[in-house]
Amino acid sequence: SPSRIYDKHGTCCAGVIGAVRNNGIGIVGIAPNVEIMPISLDLDGSVKYSQMVNAINWAWQNGADVINMSLTCDPDDKMTDAIKNALTKGRNGKGCVVVAASGNQGQSSVGKNLDFVAPGVNVLTTILNGEYDVLSGTSLAAPMISGIAALLLSLDPEATVSKVYWNMVNACRELPQNTHDKIGHGLVDAYLALMMNKL
Repeated sequence: SPSRIYDKHGTCCAGVIGAVRNNGIGIVGIAPNVEIMPISLDLDGSVKYSQMVNAINWAWQNGADVINMSLTCDPDDKMTDAIKNALTKGRNGKGCVVVAASGNQGQSSVGKNLDFVAPGVNVLTTILNGEYDVLSGTSLAAPMISGIAALLLSLDPEATVSKVYWNMVNACRELPQNTHDKIGHGLVDAYLALMMNKL
């Protein structure tokens, strides 16, 4: 339900992506001119796979360019199908960019399945009632990648999801401990990604 607010989690993620600028308060999001499509799920309650599948399908069928999934779950065939549909059918066949958090348990924030990494520790962001807080977790890192994707699409609205992905791959900075089996291609450099997109 887009209209129901369960807790601050979605607001935190939305702030990282699109908090407005030049208003004299708070923070500026990665893509401050973005339009947020909020879809609420009770992640601390009894959310079902069917609800997550419905949320993903609703998003791409209703015009989402980027789907940020700051949540983790076990693999599920219907979830996989929904994500594949978003990647291939979203944006009139150009594909939605789908970004998922890796999780905060043990070694889940590193591993061979990661594409990119982004800052996720001590992130100042929005919470409910016009307030701000400093939070940590991959739920804060994922919207940084989503924000960069949104910036790239603002420069090139006709870009395919593949073009956005490889633009970010080519704009990654290696970190000292970087190996592909731990942190994917590395840390996405937003400025470099935007400059490369103009070439």
